[in-house]
Order: sequence, then structure tokens, then C-alpha cells
Amino acid sequence: MSFFPPDYKPAAGSNTKTEEKASPNPNYIDQSRIGDGEKAVMIICGQYPDHVISGKSYWTQGKDGERACQKKFPFHKGVPSNYKDEIQLSFDANKRNVVYGQHTEKDLAYPRSFVTFLAYFNKANDKNKLNVLAKAPDLLEQGSFKIVTFDRNDLRESLEDTLSMDSYFAHQNGIHNFKVTLKRKGTGTDTSYTLTPELLTKTPAAVSKAWEEAKDTIWLPALYEQGDPFKGKPAEPKEPVCGLPPTKRDDYGADTDIASATTDKDNIGDDWS
Repeated sequence: MSFFPPDYKPAAGSNTKTEEKASPNPNYIDQSRIGDGEKAVMIICGQYPDHVISGKSYWTQGKDGERACQKKFPFHKGVPSNYKDEIQLSFDANKRNVVYGQHTEKDLAYPRSFVTFLAYFNKANDKNKLNVLAKAPDLLEQGSFKIVTFDRNDLRESLEDTLSMDSYFAHQNGIHNFKVTLKRKGTGTDTSYTLTPELLTKTPAAVSKAWEEAKDTIWLPALYEQGDPFKGKPAEPKEPVCGLPPTKRDDYGADTDIASATTDKDNIGDDWS
């Protein structure tokens, strides 16, 4: 079974620009939510089609009282031909205080290639500064499953390289046999990331138990429909369309705040982080 969807397009030759957009919802992690010097450690759980999606995405411009949202489309569908009618202004345009409606096409952002997957983050380890993340304060109390998105080419390439090696794979139960550490250095345009895999000698029994309890309650293709992925797979899933689940609006005009997917903090050991 392949980790990536069949229409997945490798990172080489894709995004070349950087548009940071972060949602404060702690159930979601992307590279921009990792702070300078922070280290996030995770075990990837699940594969395509239920727990991995990929494609193109962009943020809409909040206007006329509408809430901005992030729309996601499978690679084989691509973005709609009229996406420029709703895509947000670019980071550079916002820095120049360009007013939406008085903008030119060059002021618009662009669709980005992404891969989104499910991973388990152990409870924060303050001694080793692992998973002590300012934008994931829930990890200070207990570990949880989080939806992870990479839309930078360098990180997608690192993940592709890791999964292309025979020694890194998913067990039959869907839990991968390695952990990955995501580190960030710098801020703004002077930002770099590293993704480092490390084989696990064994899967912690508590993680296996938590996965068995949670795997059928999380279904990532719901994000294409702006549904809640933590409600599980519907009886009759629809053809993927787009989107992130609607929630509370943040400072970027993004929607946030979905029910937490946590596990009992006493169930997960810290031996792998």
C-alpha cells in the first residue's frame, strides 16, 4: 500500500515561493506553526486514502463579511479556472498595504502543492524541549493526534526521500516504524526547516492502543468538503471537492477551533520522544 495518493505530484518543480499562513487550532500543525528553535516530534499514523490527502490549496480573501477559508483540491482535479476571483492577496501585497479590489493580478497569492497526513505527538518533554510548541499548548498536558500539512517543497521532498527507503515503512496496523523530528531555524524569509527520521526499535504499546481507538474516528478526505475530519468516515463519502472545516475566525481571516482529538495522558509513554 502506498503512503501517497495515486495522483500525488512530487515536490520537485512545484512551489518556489513562501506564503506563511497559520491557524491557531491546536489540532492542526503545519511548518509555519513551529516556532524558531522549536522541535516537533511525531509518529506518522495511517496512509492513503483515509489518513493522507494531497493536492493544491489556497486561502480565499475574506470580503463582504464572508469568512476566509483554505480550499483544498486533489491533484487530479486541480484548482477551479476562476480561482483568481477569490484567492487572497499575497504576503508581499499585504506588506505593501494593497487594498483588495484595487489590486492587480500580480498582487494575488498562488495555489500551493501540499500533502496532509495524520501523526501522533507525544506529551511535551520540557527537559529535552521536544513538542514544547507555543502554538500547540495542549501538548503540555497530554499527547494527541494532529493533522499535519507540509506545503513547502523542501519538507515534502524530505518526506518523500524518507518514505522511498526500504527501511522506513508502515506496519500492517498503519503506524509507521519511525518517528520524525521537525525543527525550525529563523523567522520570516530567513527561515529553514529540517525533517529528521529515526527508526523506532518497537512501537510503544500505548500508541498502538490509542491508534486502534482513534483511527476510525478521523477521516482526512473530509477536508476536501470543508467537513470535520474528527467525525470519522461518513456512510456514503462524497467525491472530494475542497476546503478546511469552518470554525472560528483568526487574525488571518482563517477558520479555527474543531473538537480536540486527544488521548489519555496516562496512556502514552514518553520513551520514543
